[in-house]
Amino acid sequence: MGGGNRFVPLVLRPSAVPEVTDEAQAQADPELAVLSAMAHGQHADACRSAQIALAAGSAVRNLEIGERLLTAQTMDKAIGSR
Repeated sequence: MGGGNRFVPLVLRPSAVPEVTDEAQAQADPELAVLSAMAHGQHADACRSAQIALAAGSAVRNLEIGERLLTAQTMDKAIGSR
């Protein structure tokens, strides 16, 4: 991109993302729940990872089908890629 433009990516560390384990909170903010699952899907505590993933999964179930599929695939790739 010309004109002397400079682009710097914004990087978000997992520590900056809350661990959403509560299904009610996840359903109130499904995007945050999915981001939480993506950031903490490989938590050292496997039970904690499962709680986070289950909360995100419950939130995703309430989305429209197209958004649900895209979100689930994105979450699966992020969790499975580590």
